[in-house]
Amino acid sequence: MSIARTHLARDPAMKIDLVYGSRSEADIIFKDALAELVAEHDGRLRVRHVLEEASPAASRVGRLDRETVLAELDALGAFEGEAPMFFVCGPLGMMDEAKAALEGRKVPHTRLKEERFVSPVDSATGGSDEPQNVDVLLHGEKHLVVVKPGLTILEAAQDQGVDMPFSCTVGGCASCRVRLKSGKVSLGEPNCLDPDEKADGYILACVSKPLGPCVVEVE
Repeated sequence: MSIARTHLARDPAMKIDLVYGSRSEADIIFKDALAELVAEHDGRLRVRHVLEEASPAASRVGRLDRETVLAELDALGAFEGEAPMFFVCGPLGMMDEAKAALEGRKVPHTRLKEERFVSPVDSATGGSDEPQNVDVLLHGEKHLVVVKPGLTILEAAQDQGVDMPFSCTVGGCASCRVRLKSGKVSLGEPNCLDPDEKADGYILACVSKPLGPCVVEVE
């Protein structure tokens, strides 16, 4: 909702399509608020409800599996036009199906973003057995953060009063994305960074543990 409200208000050229899966019509969160946004923005927001229980509100009955995702996106013409962005959020099984559908249509990783709310399976492991110094470059200043064994860079920074940006803390939103300028880290998997971001040296401070002295930059 915050993404839709913000972009529709700020960018008059923005168009958003939402394929929204719920169990029943009664389970649709923000149902009335979404309807108001649709009416307010005159074709710039389209919402299609996929419900497991039949209802007049449903554009399609079933779950958001690979076939249903593609059928809904094709109905919206979502693969047409210039470089549309795709954002996936929901239970892991649904996200895997949606991502497989998009990857099957050759949507590049740079145009596919996700938000997950489960802790990466190995985020509690890795890292060094000794405290490691991490220099955090933030707003033009350098802050020394000593990361004790078992802590992530973000956890150590918070403990020591360094105000790094963050949100979900489980590797799912990229709010804590920083560039690793030097050193090596153990990066918890899975996480929401795409291959290009990783190749460019980005890590997520909330699921990264230093393997030695490091320098990271908050851009």
